[in-house]
Amino acid sequence: ILYISQYRAGIFKKDYFTSHNKKICSIKKWTEVDRKLMPLLSKFCTKNNIQLTILGAAKDEYDKTKEKKYFSMCIGSSNWRYWNKNISTIKRYEFISKFEYVVCSWSTLGLEMFARNVKVAFFRQKNIPPYNDRNFGWPYPMITRGFWYSNQISYLEVKRVLNNLFRIKKSEWINKIYHFKKKIMIYDHGNKKIKKFINNISYD
Repeated sequence: ILYISQYRAGIFKKDYFTSHNKKICSIKKWTEVDRKLMPLLSKFCTKNNIQLTILGAAKDEYDKTKEKKYFSMCIGSSNWRYWNKNISTIKRYEFISKFEYVVCSWSTLGLEMFARNVKVAFFRQKNIPPYNDRNFGWPYPMITRGFWYSNQISYLEVKRVLNNLFRIKKSEWINKIYHFKKKIMIYDHGNKKIKKFINNISYD
């Protein structure tokens, strides 16, 4: 299982998350999804003898060290490995594509992998006013928990969602998410649509 980190070094340099120069909530509140989810995900992996890999988001070596310490604080030091290499974007996608199962919170990269038919589990924290974009699929209206996602972070929910992904055949999975991909994010291999659009632009 690959977990996509949402760690952002700059956030931890402040006490509050701010938007448009307004204090929204404490950093502790903003980042609580990791602290709640990671111990549960680690527990599930340990019980099922699964290797957990965390895909780091830090940019430099100093922040990578801090990111590893952050996750050690969340889940301890055993049964997981940290991966974050300075390689090209293509190579990074190739690495991610090796994993059959991906877990994330509100990662755009998670949505990109979902669009590529990868089995992705989304565990979203509840809305933090004035934001209402914490639910999977925003702005498309979705119920708060479904086959592959939930905004209820508990061990029962982690187990339910991940077991759903483990048990469903890939062909059934692709059919199941097809309707939602059209609403949320579509993968256009080779960027054919944007290239066609650009080629059809006439210049005066």
